[in-house]
Amino acid sequence: MRSSLLTVAITTHNRRSLLKEAIDSVLSQTFSDFRVMIFDNASNDGTDKLISNIQEQDDRIEYIRHKYNLGWHKNVYLALTTPKTQYVAWLMDDDIWLPNHLEQGLKQLEATPEAALYASAAEYFGAGRVGALGLGSMGIKGKPICIDFRNDFTPMLVGNPFVGSAIIARSRSISQIRRWYRTTAIDWLISGQLCLEGTVVFNPTPTVRYRWHQSNLSHQLLGTRLGTVHHRFVLRVLAKDALQSGRLCLDRLEHCLLDEWAPPVAAAAIVALSSFDSDRELRNRLINLFRHSPQFRQKVSISGHCRLAARIGSRYLRYADVIDRVRVGWRNRPI
Repeated sequence: MRSSLLTVAITTHNRRSLLKEAIDSVLSQTFSDFRVMIFDNASNDGTDKLISNIQEQDDRIEYIRHKYNLGWHKNVYLALTTPKTQYVAWLMDDDIWLPNHLEQGLKQLEATPEAALYASAAEYFGAGRVGALGLGSMGIKGKPICIDFRNDFTPMLVGNPFVGSAIIARSRSISQIRRWYRTTAIDWLISGQLCLEGTVVFNPTPTVRYRWHQSNLSHQLLGTRLGTVHHRFVLRVLAKDALQSGRLCLDRLEHCLLDEWAPPVAAAAIVALSSFDSDRELRNRLINLFRHSPQFRQKVSISGHCRLAARIGSRYLRYADVIDRVRVGWRNRPI
């Protein structure tokens, strides 16, 4: 296969009909100097035949089918670390790119050598959902902007501002990711760790369509205890990494908890970051905040864990998240 500037890495499992739309959106790009690597997690719905037919028409496509299901997390890890090209663009099998997605992204990355990744805004479609996601929902408009989360990492602790399918990253930045974990929020984990490696070029004009449907993992985990446990886990990992690299200011974090973040966000953060396996300095700082600030205790009383901690003592926060992990039978494991 010819040498290319960029690899499009598509992760898939048993979504033949949706995958066809995703591939079509890739092959319709205005930028064409790319290769496509499809990482199939042992699909049994005829995906292999679909890819074989497409390969007959386009020699840029490589198909990697695992003998057994490795899990979504491991498949994503392989998809992003296997390519040897300068750039990697991730596309999930149920999402769609607009024709100028790659052209816009590479233009910005080539013009911004200090950037670790590019991400465009994304829009929902399907199952009655409309509107923008992440940073795209914050009303940012106009030309692409460069953001350095290393100056203030706290926005990355609110949630994932970038859809996985909207990310184009430098391979050298991906190679610097510290840890890969088996978490359903692996796209947030990846985005956050890349943001510690360099700046981000964000395009507020959507060039990605994010499909919302019944078999969508985010749809299935929305509002569940398991989804909450994964959210807290990634929040904890990113906060620890940012603190250890000198990119997280605890005074700034405390200000966000008290004055900027909405009660649900602040409550999730206090439960996640006060856990016994959080960074010790961070844990003690937040438990002291909870213990000495009636205003903050009232703010996070939206959480049952926080209400219980207010009654029986702040030390309970060390174990609150662990209780939920036990309830759902989950433990963190590296890939």
